[in-house]
Amino acid sequence: MKIKEQSKENNSISLAPFKLKLDADLKNLPIFLKEATKLAKSIGFEKHSLMHIELVLEEIIVNIISYAYDNKKIGKIILEGSVTTPKTLQLIIKDFGVPFNLINAKDPDIELPIEEREAGGLGIFLVKHLVNDIKYERKDNKNILTLIKHIESGE
Repeated sequence: MKIKEQSKENNSISLAPFKLKLDADLKNLPIFLKEATKLAKSIGFEKHSLMHIELVLEEIIVNIISYAYDNKKIGKIILEGSVTTPKTLQLIIKDFGVPFNLINAKDPDIELPIEEREAGGLGIFLVKHLVNDIKYERKDNKNILTLIKHIESGE
């Protein structure tokens, strides 16, 4: 386990945010997922929402690993997690790969029969629909994706 950076600062509600900077390699996926779900559990996310968080994060990280660096080299992925309100998780994913704004990606036509649909795009579609808010910016040669997930009523 190679955790390059990890913040020990406390935020206003006394939950420690985290920051990981790891190689864009599938072997590091479980580390990213573990840290994000640990923070989400600490504020009360339950199993159903934890699965959504893991699915979203896995989809984004696997896409970065598969496409961001054009197979030229192993790049880096930075994941920052924090609690912005007592019931809100914020995850920021950064990479130094080719620019890609998933917000602008075309959604698949889910009304078509599966055999008539174009391949791809369903994972990004799920990402867009399983979080409460998503923002993208390209800054300093980095893709910066910010995800917001609120605890659902009843959790």
